[in-house]
Amino acid sequence: MRVQFHMVVCATYRWLLVMVSLLWCAHVYAQTVDLEQLARKASAYEAHLAQIGPDVGLAEDRHLAQLEPLLPQSIRQRITGSQSIAVGPMLAAWWRRQDPLPASPANERMLEHLRRVAYAEEHFACSACASGFDARGDVYVRYGAPERTTEITFDDPQLIDAVFQPGVAISPGDFPDNVFWRYLYVDRDAYFLFVRDRNGYRQAQTSDLLPTTLRSGFQPGGRGLVKSQMALAVMRAVYRQLALEHPHFGARYNDVDLWLSARESTGRLQSRDLTDNIRVLTGADLISGAERSGDAEASATGRSAHEFVQAMLSNARTEDQQIAYQQEILLPKVFSDIDRTLPELQVAARHARFLDHNGETRTEVYWGFEPGTMHPASDTPGGEYLLHLHARQLNADYTLRRDSSGAIRIQAAQNVPDSVIPPQTLVMMADSGVRHVSLQWDQYRIAEDGVRSRIQAATVWIDSLQALDGSGFALEMSDLKPVSRMGGAAMSPYPYMEVAPDMELGLYFEVYHLIYDRSGETRYTITYEITSSRGRRASSVTSSYRGSSRTAREDITLDLSEQAGNIRVKVTVQDDVSGASVDRAMDFTLIR
Repeated sequence: MRVQFHMVVCATYRWLLVMVSLLWCAHVYAQTVDLEQLARKASAYEAHLAQIGPDVGLAEDRHLAQLEPLLPQSIRQRITGSQSIAVGPMLAAWWRRQDPLPASPANERMLEHLRRVAYAEEHFACSACASGFDARGDVYVRYGAPERTTEITFDDPQLIDAVFQPGVAISPGDFPDNVFWRYLYVDRDAYFLFVRDRNGYRQAQTSDLLPTTLRSGFQPGGRGLVKSQMALAVMRAVYRQLALEHPHFGARYNDVDLWLSARESTGRLQSRDLTDNIRVLTGADLISGAERSGDAEASATGRSAHEFVQAMLSNARTEDQQIAYQQEILLPKVFSDIDRTLPELQVAARHARFLDHNGETRTEVYWGFEPGTMHPASDTPGGEYLLHLHARQLNADYTLRRDSSGAIRIQAAQNVPDSVIPPQTLVMMADSGVRHVSLQWDQYRIAEDGVRSRIQAATVWIDSLQALDGSGFALEMSDLKPVSRMGGAAMSPYPYMEVAPDMELGLYFEVYHLIYDRSGETRYTITYEITSSRGRRASSVTSSYRGSSRTAREDITLDLSEQAGNIRVKVTVQDDVSGASVDRAMDFTLIR
């Protein structure tokens, strides 16, 4: 087990990251124009904004329309309001607040915006749109290039077999052109579906991927039932592809696939005659079969085709609307690629594994800022910050197991550059087997108008995290959890490497699966020893304990008054009844 402060996992991941980096650099290079030309464009752009009067709105000025997706609601309302205001000075002041490096001669964020606008005008052009580009351009101007681009296709042989059949006229041209964009580096829920219409691409719901003929007209009659089955086949193909992009669509795919699979025989449905088709699509055979066999799952999927497809479409529209509403609230209004070159946030992190009562391993990660690193040199101490933590668990083969995210709002004191937040604890869900954990922290400064700009970031990788033995037969021990008692207060996690000699530092740990002796007691010995970086043992203490439970929870206080430099603390637990032993170790640096 090892903790590495970078995201390189293995040789395969190194190769993938190098390739992604090269592709990203090529993408950025392709959009880069001559710096002098870009500077001239920025100067002209600023001059144009300064001349915008109170009688010009978003619909009348292309630059304003291109800027509209970035502006906070308060400024948009003032621009579109009826009162006469000086739009130009207001926008100039807003752009000054977006400059990440105000000491430099150029506004890097404005230059980035102009590059994105130029790219959007070229690749997502829309003559009928006020901005000159369609909805893809709006998202591109806000977030830059998507991390992943996918097209939902409709050429699967199973889908073709189910859809292109007599009775309902559907052609390949009835399926809309589309594209799905994902921005995992912005937020785990930052994704967008676009569908082409007469004026370019627009943001769409998943139901818009169905041909127009298959969005309504679901009746219990023969033709209506065939349409229902065709629509469900399209929905299954759509959700199967979208489920690979985001877990939001996994449940929908499972529901549709379960319904269709329960009605599909080993032969093709089309091979039945019309009477058999109607009986299968209405669920008559399935329900009677379920009642005869007592198969509860089959009975639960016994809704008729027209009822089920109408319910699925209604639920999908509701869920898509809820997701769009949450994205509007939770996603940042804009994400800048300039953030990726900002300083590294110095985060200290340690972790400890514990066994839950069910025998599964629970991992706790303790983290905190190193003092003085919350404010980089380019930032002014004080103000309001948002700290976003994204945690991902990977399987032994580095495929994604689960991910989660959270945020902390921080109000930093003025003129206190060393202010920090108390150490935090992240609890990973109980699990088993070998896994890897990646953690990413993003620190954002929050402006008065609510716009976020990322100023620092940090990553931590915990490689090859082995689950503890929860079988109950072998002696097992948790990892060591460093704790401090500042001023006699309750124990607090201590994730830092450096320790002062006068600090009251303790180690908390748990022992599992102790063996009872003939009197019904457990007997065990705990030894902790401190060794220097050169391997010389500096001190050692051994204590014996008795208990009435197979699980013991212990807390020892370290005496570091005579220590200096790099040390290792090793704790060994021996079961005096069985003779088995287990140990854990932790490193510190003593500062004076």
